[in-house]
Amino acid sequence: MLLSLYIDNYILINKLQMQFDNTLNIITGETGSGKSILLGALGLIKGNRSDSEVLFEKDKKCIIEAVFDINNYDLDDFFKTNELDYESHTIIRREITPNGKSRAFINDTPVSLSTIKELTSTLIDIHSQNNNLLLNKYDFQLSLIDQFAQNKLLLEEYRDRFKVLTSLKRQLNILIGTENENKKDYDYNLYLFNELQGIEFDNEVFLHLEKESETLLHSEEIGVAISKSLYQLEDNEHSAYSILSDTYITINKVKSFNENLENISSKLFNQLNELKEISKDLNNLSSIINADPERLNYINEKLDIVYTLQKKHRLNSFEALIDFRKELELKLQSVDNLGEEIESVKEKISIIQLELIEKAKIISERRQATFELIINKIKELLGILGIPHAEFVIKHEILQQVESEGIDKIFFLFNANKGGEPKEINKTASGGEISRLMLSLKSLISEKNLISTIIFDEIDTGISGKIADQTGKLLCDMSDNMQVIAITHSPQIAAKGKCHFMVYKLENEEKTYSEIKKLDYDDRVKQIAQMLSGENVSKEAINNAKILLT
Repeated sequence: MLLSLYIDNYILINKLQMQFDNTLNIITGETGSGKSILLGALGLIKGNRSDSEVLFEKDKKCIIEAVFDINNYDLDDFFKTNELDYESHTIIRREITPNGKSRAFINDTPVSLSTIKELTSTLIDIHSQNNNLLLNKYDFQLSLIDQFAQNKLLLEEYRDRFKVLTSLKRQLNILIGTENENKKDYDYNLYLFNELQGIEFDNEVFLHLEKESETLLHSEEIGVAISKSLYQLEDNEHSAYSILSDTYITINKVKSFNENLENISSKLFNQLNELKEISKDLNNLSSIINADPERLNYINEKLDIVYTLQKKHRLNSFEALIDFRKELELKLQSVDNLGEEIESVKEKISIIQLELIEKAKIISERRQATFELIINKIKELLGILGIPHAEFVIKHEILQQVESEGIDKIFFLFNANKGGEPKEINKTASGGEISRLMLSLKSLISEKNLISTIIFDEIDTGISGKIADQTGKLLCDMSDNMQVIAITHSPQIAAKGKCHFMVYKLENEEKTYSEIKKLDYDDRVKQIAQMLSGENVSKEAINNAKILLT
């Protein structure tokens, strides 16, 4: 139940505080006085978005704060799940700053708008004239049936599983699309892969073959260079070794006379040994480097395969070519792997579809079980509201496959006139008739105690006199099960309230602003009399107002 509403700096409201009764609360006032502003403020409490345009004074923040009595609504789990402090009198607050930023709080803890929406969906229902248009929509009609059938928990489980099904179907389509694309290129990729299979070695062997090819190609030049080098090093009387050896002998004779010569002698000795090693290496190399045309042709054939494939695939290294072969191999393997994955996803889809069908059947049975009761009760209420010959039909179809809300297609058919054929609501009902039909449906749902507070914005559209009086009585009956707040222009409805507020406008030198006043008995008499007779209140209107209030 909504206990109180505090509004600070919102549109035409500077500041106001309202304390509500737990039964039928009435809000009246001239057109344009600001009644709809209250709905806007409550819309913010329900999680609607806003911006700095709603600020009464542009340099101050706006605060909307509502206090709800949430006892008896089993909301403990919600507060635990969202790590919020549970309070039997819970405070929901919205703040909008001059720069347009919005913040939301539950019991002084910052929360997201989605969290506020989740909580207030069980606390308050705002029914405006625009909601009457929803009555023409099939999904709204189905939601009304579900509210009466108390399918909320079943539908939450069903929708969660349906989301999984939707996700799996999306995944399946992607996999099939990928498989189809891969299959298009499969034969070509297989040809390329088989061609690359001719490479039987790794990068290390490839580099070795390149070096060996270079050696064999220049074996004759290498042999000449080695022979010449050996001759210059040791194979003639003026060889480097002979000259260095003579130098060593000469220095060695006098090295004892000077320590520097000792060092030079040692270096010469080392150089002689180094020359011996070089000569030995050249001799060894000379013995193994021979012209081998067959070996050279064999290696070049192997290398030419690599070079040709690199050029074909525009790759600049052997490693890139091997990586390309691995990529082709993965693509070929993926066709087989995708097939297995597709079958796995199909199996999961089949299991969840069967599960959803069973859940949908249970939900459908609960829906259908309400049809007769709803139809009879709606006809009864419409008779009370001045449509005694109304026909109300719930047309029902079973869908061929499960959808987001189950397997049911619901159509409300209506006719207000005796002997008329029931048709879709938007094709047969006037605005006043739709208002009364919607009120009847809301009244029926209120019996289930599914929500603590309902607010009606001008539910009296298109009605007056006796029908307005019956509408007021129906609102009173609803208020036995829940808190009802009605914004109305009808004196008959206004008189039924237990708590009556009047919204009015004031002006100062700078601005026009809205105020609200809780009326006592005398104030109510004056207000209802004014609603009956206009600005000039007559004695007859005063007396009629008193009669209405008895």
